[in-house]
Amino acid sequence: MIDKLEAGRVQRGPFATAPGSGPCGLFFVRGPCGCELKITALVHPGWEHVAVSTPRRCPNWEEMCFVKDTCFGMKRRASCNCIRHNRGM
Repeated sequence: MIDKLEAGRVQRGPFATAPGSGPCGLFFVRGPCGCELKITALVHPGWEHVAVSTPRRCPNWEEMCFVKDTCFGMKRRASCNCIRHNRGM
């Protein structure tokens, strides 16, 4: 699955990361429900963070699990903290 993440890596502009940087950077990947997912991932010793969003709605649970599996592997247990931000209109 890392190949799918690598194919969506942003390589130009202020958020660019070099190919082969692992699950660190900004990525645009087609999710399991057909929606484009914007994934921002940071990895530091002892700490990993992933944020995911879609153009029009909050990501659903299937998409969140897909991102976890894509970034960290399917067999790895991850703690997921989900925060939903609703913007006032």
